Amino acid sequence: MVYSVPQYLNMLRLAKRSPATILEYRNELGYFAKFLKVPLDEVHNHLLPENLINYAATRIGKSEAGTTVRMGIISRYYKINNVKFDEMELNILKARFTENRHRPEGTPTDRSKIRRSNGRRRSRLQGRPEIEMGSTRNQ
Repeated sequence: MVYSVPQYLNMLRLAKRSPATILEYRNELGYFAKFLKVPLDEVHNHLLPENLINYAATRIGKSEAGTTVRMGIISRYYKINNVKFDEMELNILKARFTENRHRPEGTPTDRSKIRRSNGRRRSRLQGRPEIEMGSTRNQ
């Protein structure tokens, strides 16, 4: 069975996904429909691997995190509709689409280096007001 976008979004609702998640899926699938130049409720008729790869190519040089989220949403829609990808297509879809950006020497590039460069780990609660133990409501 092939699911249209409205059917897929309804399945997400029935699976108790948050309204924000459903909206994000609807928006991203809408961008994909616009890219394909088809109405949203016809996207399921255009689920070809090359369409997704061509869409991925439009993300080159854009936010890596955003691209990962966008491609994940559309890839899941492809997957639920049983679209298969060969090895090369999968490699393309898993590639990082952001160009390497120059970082000045000595700039931390990951969280562990940032923690080390600060000299100590910060507490998750650091900077938050302390909560006193015991209730003051009934006093």
